[in-house]
Amino acid sequence: MRWTLPTYRTEAPKCLSRSTRLTTAAVLALAVGGMTACGDGGATEAAAPFNASFCAELRKSHPELVGAELKVGTTVGQGNFEFITPDEPDVVKGLDPDLVSLVGDCLGFRSTFAQMEFTGLVPALQSGRVDLVASNLYVTEERARKVDFVTYLKTMSAVVTQKGNPRKLTSADALCGTTAAQVAGTVESEIIEKQSQSCERSGRAGITPLVFSALDQAVAATTTGRADFFMNDAGIAKSAVEKSPEHLDHGFLVDTNLVMGIATNKNKSELRDAVHEVLVRAEADGALRELQRKWGFGENQLIAPQIVA
Repeated sequence: MRWTLPTYRTEAPKCLSRSTRLTTAAVLALAVGGMTACGDGGATEAAAPFNASFCAELRKSHPELVGAELKVGTTVGQGNFEFITPDEPDVVKGLDPDLVSLVGDCLGFRSTFAQMEFTGLVPALQSGRVDLVASNLYVTEERARKVDFVTYLKTMSAVVTQKGNPRKLTSADALCGTTAAQVAGTVESEIIEKQSQSCERSGRAGITPLVFSALDQAVAATTTGRADFFMNDAGIAKSAVEKSPEHLDHGFLVDTNLVMGIATNKNKSELRDAVHEVLVRAEADGALRELQRKWGFGENQLIAPQIVA
């Protein structure tokens, strides 16, 4: 079964204003990289904001952010949200880095990205090791008790199977008795666990979990047949199939009724409010839609940014 989603670009789109760079050490050792200009390895000043007059007034309301250096937590390897390429392993590209650039350009702050495992993102934000998290992070009730969010995208999840879908995984009920490659800490991991419990309540075999710390490990487990499927954001899932069509196939969509957000520490409401003001104006001016279109997201995924606290 093939699902219908917007077509993702297979080549890396050009930089909107600047790329998010990680040093090679950051990619390999979870260190921190810096924000730099497109095509230039050195640090640069913020690019021109999308609405100069609005941003100039907003900076007056948030002078503490002008010239500030903010650290942003992220996990690369998540499709068009954040990824690196072999030819530029120190450059993080995607929707989330571009969103941070848009906000920073408007408010006048510079950003460095801290690469870490997905399960470490929220704890890093809570402890103050990072100022923001921009990393394909679903807004859930549990997470909202720990951090605040500014929403920016509606999403769905999807199941990806081995080539040809040999287990005929076309619905949630069909997952009973299978082996799932799961990424620890994700919403999809919770969905799979709940479905496994549903299988067992109905007298069928549950879902055997293979838990990994990174998406590429879950993809590899499915590709090699260790797992029957993995579940992730629908856009990421679609991208994975396009990158490995000889090994992977489409399963089915799962409507999670969730949105994604940029996360902030609950003690930094001023920063949260400033990010919200920028994204609300960017949505009204069309700049947010332009970024989402650039990275292949559909019109039905656009939402009005809101604060979830």
